[in-house]
Amino acid sequence: MTDTVVKFVGYPDGPKVYVPELGVEVGRFTQEPGGKYPALKYHVPIKMRGPFRAEQLANYDENKEYRTDKLGFVLCYAKVASGDTCKRRAVNRHPKCNFHGGRCHPLDKLVDEKAEMAEEDPSAMSRYQQFLAGQLTIQDLDDEEVMNFGFRSATGRIFKPKNITREMVQAFTKVIYERSLDALKANALEAVNTLTGIMMDNAVDANVRVKAATEVLDRTLGKAPQTVQLVGEAPWEQLFEGLATVSRSESRKARGQVIDAEVVGDDVSEDGSKPTTRNLMKELEKLGNSDDS
Repeated sequence: MTDTVVKFVGYPDGPKVYVPELGVEVGRFTQEPGGKYPALKYHVPIKMRGPFRAEQLANYDENKEYRTDKLGFVLCYAKVASGDTCKRRAVNRHPKCNFHGGRCHPLDKLVDEKAEMAEEDPSAMSRYQQFLAGQLTIQDLDDEEVMNFGFRSATGRIFKPKNITREMVQAFTKVIYERSLDALKANALEAVNTLTGIMMDNAVDANVRVKAATEVLDRTLGKAPQTVQLVGEAPWEQLFEGLATVSRSESRKARGQVIDAEVVGDDVSEDGSKPTTRNLMKELEKLGNSDDS
């Protein structure tokens, strides 16, 4: 097997220094890293990069209590703006994450970011190969690997296989759900303390405090029943109420059609015919036409 040649952007130009967490002497960089976030000023061997478990430290102390997540990876010890301890994973065998000083020096990056073989052991298997060989299970993968359906390479980057079986997708999805649920449960108490803290804080706006109190009550006593009370009559009742009961003559008076006549007994009309209902309707029709003209 031909050894893989690993090329870096730059090389340490300072004297070597012993790093207890690495357990080896490594070269130092005299050039400032620059950028928004601080960085390590010494070289980190490739196989020692990325998240790590406490027992992987060269100076691991079994009597010391390390900050770790549920998978055993060491967490960052830096403080965030709120005063809480950072919840990101520490990297590169350093007690801080990439944002708080654990990232590699810019000159310590690989020219070929796709290189996956460790410089000390070019024949070492990648995590993906170890997974396929059964040496790693999905539970051994960190959260970033699981979320990306990939495997962390020796450079610390996530390698995403081109062909993933349906079984692998289902297994990854299940783990994502389980870890998400665990994270929600782990933060449930903190969420309750946040709500009650807002509710009890007199410096917070009254409307916000009421909302917080409502959330607390809804989740303890249950939501209050919602009732809807209809005020006023139903639409059909209002419609029929507006219809007055009037006689035909009163209706015609209201419309300006007044017939001042009376049909009695066997009286006959001018042409000698009796005032039948049909004749009466004709007279009414004539009267209506004369009004329209």
